[in-house]
Amino acid sequence: MRGKLRWWIISLVTLGTILNYLARSTLSVAAPTLKTEFAMSTEQYSWVVLAFQASYTVMQTVAGTILDALGTRLGFFLFAVGWAFANMAHGLATGWQSLAAFRAMLGATEAAAIPAGAKTVSQWFPPRERPLATSLFQMGTSVGNMVAPPLVAFCILAWNWQAAFLVTGALSLLWAGLWWWGYRDPAEHPKLSDA
Repeated sequence: MRGKLRWWIISLVTLGTILNYLARSTLSVAAPTLKTEFAMSTEQYSWVVLAFQASYTVMQTVAGTILDALGTRLGFFLFAVGWAFANMAHGLATGWQSLAAFRAMLGATEAAAIPAGAKTVSQWFPPRERPLATSLFQMGTSVGNMVAPPLVAFCILAWNWQAAFLVTGALSLLWAGLWWWGYRDPAEHPKLSDA
């Protein structure tokens, strides 16, 4: 039973990582449209990118501390809801400054994904299986980046640039609900006995 649960858990983490990287990649795909929409210079766009990178970098250790304090289930759920709403908020941007502010919020909340994945792997997998489990959820970073161009381009062409952020954010919000419903730490999982 524990083996099946492990692979369910790592599938959840991998899907979360895919959606995390899909959300962060939405901007790069939508950038040509946004640069035109906001008459954004390359320098202004670089400030938007920097806002994400700076908040992400600062928040990584903070996110790890919060995950330790709240636990993996609640902590990852709250951060995922945060990045979902921060990503959807990009659609409210009216210029590069507001876009940078929403980007900073996204970076701050997305910073928890890798620490949460690592903590989940350490809780659910024995040491000899951790490299494989870690590589599986880390694979989500590449998959998320690969899914972004066709999905975001479709949203922009079918609707508008705001829809691209709304759709990718909504997918993360759905995943947050799935995580809350489907994840428990091993000590709290109802399908595992003490043995």
